[in-house]
Amino acid sequence: KEPGMPARGYLAFASEQRKAMGVSDESGLLRALETALGEIEGKSGKPLMVDDAAGMKTLYSKVEALVKEMGLEQGDAKKESMVLEAEYEIQKLQEEVAKNKA
Repeated sequence: KEPGMPARGYLAFASEQRKAMGVSDESGLLRALETALGEIEGKSGKPLMVDDAAGMKTLYSKVEALVKEMGLEQGDAKKESMVLEAEYEIQKLQEEVAKNKA
């Protein structure tokens, strides 16, 4: 996340990364994030920026409520994201090692 970056841009980036890793949105988490973001941006009339602390806090609150509605346990989304990021980093490291051996 870069300062001055729209949250929607970051979500698009994260979605692209997930697709590149072959990860689908089976839980509907990405859809929940987009829904919550749309509500916040609709009310404010402007894009939510990742460095807007108050706006991001509101986004997280809305997402937590949506995650509960989806039947996921609190923290599942964060754990899922962290695991996926770790797996992606491991994959990239393995590719680098293989490339350096060649």
